[in-house]
Amino acid sequence: MKEFKDYWSLSKKEKYFKYLEQQRFINYRRTAYKKVRYHVSHVMGYRLSGLKINKVILLFANHYNLKFTYPLRDWIVELYRSGENDIIKRNQDSFYGSTEWRKLRLEVILLYGTVCMKCGSDDGDHVVDHIKPRSKFPLLELDISNMQVLCNTCNLIKSDRNCFDYRPYQRTGLKNPQLIP
Repeated sequence: MKEFKDYWSLSKKEKYFKYLEQQRFINYRRTAYKKVRYHVSHVMGYRLSGLKINKVILLFANHYNLKFTYPLRDWIVELYRSGENDIIKRNQDSFYGSTEWRKLRLEVILLYGTVCMKCGSDDGDHVVDHIKPRSKFPLLELDISNMQVLCNTCNLIKSDRNCFDYRPYQRTGLKNPQLIP
């Protein structure tokens, strides 16, 4: 009961940080699982159909004589985070893993909220999108005026070929969403 009261006493920003930490753990686990599955099937030569993920992790750990702890899902995430194992270590060179990007992403979400700016969905699975894509405008990759919040579906539809701005008119001063040259 104490945890329940503690959660409600947190500020909006603290709740969001707690949510981000949970999402980060889930993403780490997902990536670590993918790397282990790939290695066990392609390098070690096992067929994975029908095998539970815990069995796959045990095969991986036993093959490399790694000392593991239970629960396995926490152990594999710690192994991924620590970078001790070269096979599943975390890629530190990623733009989206950088501190600058994470800070900017938080600022954009605090500014605009977590509602998709194109379709209005608020299902919680949103991304901060570059209006002008990073691939074409690398100098704008950390510019807050080049950011908007979209759901995954709208982000995939927009892709990195288009420069559509779906931000609210009040904040941008635009008369309607438009294609930016």
